[in-house]
Amino acid sequence: MTVFLFFRAFPRQATGATTRPANSPGILKVRRSMTDKHLSGPVGSITAEPWGHSPEGREITLYTLRTPDQTEAAIMDYGGVLVRLLLPDRAGRLEDVVLGHDEAAPYFTRDQSPYFGALIGRYGNRIAQGRFTLDGETYNLGCNDGPNALHGGEGGFDHRHWLGEMRLADTGPALDLTYSSPAGEEGYPGRLDVRVTYVLGLPGQLEITYHAECDAPTIVNLTQHSYWNLVGDARRDILEHELQIEADAMTPVSAQLLPTGTLKPVEGTPFDFRTWRHLGDALREHGHEEQLQQAKGYDHNFVLRDAPGCAWQPSCVNRVRAAA
Repeated sequence: MTVFLFFRAFPRQATGATTRPANSPGILKVRRSMTDKHLSGPVGSITAEPWGHSPEGREITLYTLRTPDQTEAAIMDYGGVLVRLLLPDRAGRLEDVVLGHDEAAPYFTRDQSPYFGALIGRYGNRIAQGRFTLDGETYNLGCNDGPNALHGGEGGFDHRHWLGEMRLADTGPALDLTYSSPAGEEGYPGRLDVRVTYVLGLPGQLEITYHAECDAPTIVNLTQHSYWNLVGDARRDILEHELQIEADAMTPVSAQLLPTGTLKPVEGTPFDFRTWRHLGDALREHGHEEQLQQAKGYDHNFVLRDAPGCAWQPSCVNRVRAAA
């Protein structure tokens, strides 16, 4: 089984419009109101069902997207969490390849769900001392990782209720999730309006698209935080997984896992995945390397490069596969 990890963002133009390729899978084909619980068509189906209540008492909805080959993605509107992703293995058996829970409640605390499958914002990764300066003004953020701010703070997007809208896109069932983060939330300036779209297409491709607009200068770094295990069995580790990343450099981190601001070439290090490499082999060969010791494994950024003929397609940026 090979999975392509593919995230796409569209920049906002000066006019306020959004640039989107003409062949984007987000093009609307069928749209229904939120009172509809099921949509289906040649590209697949999407169903909405109640899935408990949030700590604030709001009803949580679980959306299940299916393609004609029975590939399935389940996403809840609390935290925009990818709860499960069923993909066929080499024998055609469907396996859940992401870590998650069978009910909503464990996602409410990060002790039980350390960002499993969640949408992250306003800012993924750590901000030192929970403070940044923009246009000469300093902003103080909520700190939730010792003295630092992590993944948007205690009230990050993973603990927010998103508004979901089902539709069928050209390439498969789609779910649009929107959230409006008010000015000052967790200390960030400006009102930030965010739309994240999940599209499940063939063959077994999950595409996640982000769009954000703010009414004031701000910083933003959106991502998605799934944990992957392609064997579909959380009792087995991922050391036999093979990884390929088009990156010539990575960003070293401090003891607090903060990027140091330098770029380090990956050649000759455990971070060299420019060609297919087993995770277990890399760890065994370099287990005492300082960066791996500090992070207790891989918890680093890779600096992606343009590959010849790549055009940032999922098949040539970042790939992972399970051993036979």
